[in-house]
Amino acid sequence: PTAAARAACDWTAAARFLGEQPEQGHTVLTDVYQGPEILWRSGYRVVGGPYELAAAHRDTRRVMEGGEVEARLALVRRAVDEVLLCRNDDSATGALALALRRGSPPTDFQPLPAPPGFVRYRVSPG
Repeated sequence: PTAAARAACDWTAAARFLGEQPEQGHTVLTDVYQGPEILWRSGYRVVGGPYELAAAHRDTRRVMEGGEVEARLALVRRAVDEVLLCRNDDSATGALALALRRGSPPTDFQPLPAPPGFVRYRVSPG
């Protein structure tokens, strides 16, 4: 993301917000570089972190930058319960990520409470 986009995303506040949610233990897919912050401040699991295996990075990239079919396959493969995106993350340009960022999710993604500047969705099994 650009410097302006990063500044608009308060990831520490987002991780603390998740730590206050009842869905502790869920797996969340989000920006791979924010995985450690979320792990440290919440009871959530993450798909990957900047020190993770290449496969986790590829699956995160498939959701953030790929087409909808490959994004959905990655979500299923990683047993993702939730997706958390910063609305201003200009690196999340994939078909599914853009729809989620814009607040127009597919019908099988349920909006969840999110911290300011973020969108958060429950991924329905399918």
